[in-house]
Amino acid sequence: MLEGDVLLGLGQCQKLQVISLAINGFTGGIPQELSTLPLLRLFLGENNLTGIIPPSFGNISSLKVLSMAFNNLSGSIPTELVQLSNLQELYLNENHLSGLIPPELFNVSSLQEIWLTSNSLSGNLPPTTGLSLPNLDTLILQANQLSGNIPSHLSNSSKLTILVLAMNNFTGEVPKSLGQLKSISTIILAINQQTGQIPQEIGFMKNLNQLDLRWNDLTGVIPSTIGGMATLQRLNLGEIGLHDNKLYGSVPSCIGNLSSLQRIRISSNTFRSIPSILWNLENLLYLSIKSNSISGSLDPNLRVLEVLGMMDLSGNQISEYGYEGKVSRKGDMYSFGIMLLETFTKKKRTDDIFTGELSLRQWVSSSLPHRIMEVADKGLTRKEDGEDMITTKGTILALMELGSECSKGLPEERSNIKEVVIKLSNIRSQLICNR
Repeated sequence: MLEGDVLLGLGQCQKLQVISLAINGFTGGIPQELSTLPLLRLFLGENNLTGIIPPSFGNISSLKVLSMAFNNLSGSIPTELVQLSNLQELYLNENHLSGLIPPELFNVSSLQEIWLTSNSLSGNLPPTTGLSLPNLDTLILQANQLSGNIPSHLSNSSKLTILVLAMNNFTGEVPKSLGQLKSISTIILAINQQTGQIPQEIGFMKNLNQLDLRWNDLTGVIPSTIGGMATLQRLNLGEIGLHDNKLYGSVPSCIGNLSSLQRIRISSNTFRSIPSILWNLENLLYLSIKSNSISGSLDPNLRVLEVLGMMDLSGNQISEYGYEGKVSRKGDMYSFGIMLLETFTKKKRTDDIFTGELSLRQWVSSSLPHRIMEVADKGLTRKEDGEDMITTKGTILALMELGSECSKGLPEERSNIKEVVIKLSNIRSQLICNR
């Protein structure tokens, strides 16, 4: 790994066309003299560079790739960069840049990729964004402080495949015109302040495989046109709304036609039913419909989902009656298992740590057996001597394993009441013997 200042002598190498100093330990500012070189590509990413982006870089008319991501650069994006008429790829993500994005940047027609993620950029995107970007493939502006409406003219960037505007302050409706993006594969607009309904036109994007609109303030029903998105693998509409969540009605049966779908997250809304056709999704790995208004019993066809690794239906009124055609105590076992895990970790399954794809049971199970003390309540691990610590660890491990067994996803996989009583008796006896 190279360290120190970026070599000042590079400015004397007047025939240099490519400089790649990425993934090193360079510090200090970026030498302005680099702007005198006939560069095609400049890679300075993943260092510890500080200071501003030299405005003189706008004079490198031959530049096609400018990468300064993952540094500690500050200040604003120089307006002079819009003079780079041959620029194809711009990577300024993961810095400390602030201020407005120069509006003229969206008129550089040669641009194919724009990465400005994780800065402190603010202001609105120009309404004309997209009209002059015919070659744009990737636009990633996540985790800034951008506001205003999402420009409807983005649909004119017909080659756009990845659009990520999450974690900003965008308002207004999701533009219907996005449905015209025939090449789009990823749309992530999560954690904004979008309002209105999910447009029907979303379903026209036949190549879309990831749609993430969570944590907005959208209302209405899921449009039936989503059923025509044959390549969709991730549907994330969960936790929509910063306060109350407003998607309602039934989960549309058309979702059951999305044979490629691997992940569904539509939690924290007010859906009332799950269509049985959902269990036709043989590739489904993750399903979260927690905190809705779903009632009734689990569909017997649930067992068809052999590859399903995570299912969360908590926060509904779903019973397990009828799963085997009769009343079952397996639901009580699930509650008992969760109670054990909550008691000995001192965490609730509704804690913020479990708002993503990680559940309380997964968190504990992944720590069994060797790292169990990392997730156990620290108040249980007080020790007077090393021997007591070993006894405590063994007891906690046994109880955590029991809690994990009782809270498995499918009722038929859980321990029955007789097995639980025997295991609890054995744990108690072992604890008494070791005192």
